Amino acid sequence: MTQSGMELTQLLIAKGANINAKASNGDTPLHGAAHIGSFLKVELLVQKGADVNAKNDYGTTPLDLARRSRNLNLIKFLQGHSKSY
Repeated sequence: MTQSGMELTQLLIAKGANINAKASNGDTPLHGAAHIGSFLKVELLVQKGADVNAKNDYGTTPLDLARRSRNLNLIKFLQGHSKSY
């Protein structure tokens, strides 16, 4: 993630954006961050209260997306914050 992307995320959170808002497919911002493999954004979102166990319309969690991309750092981080582990 670019510095400006991270700053935008921080600004939106500071302005009260719903951190667990869902897109039309049920994805949350955490799903998006996990999908692109942005550890810093995932970390920020979780620290600010993002639901690690949120499922989209297909039953997929951010942890599932991290597993699909085999991103070990994200997998370990999300497992450490998941209710399932």
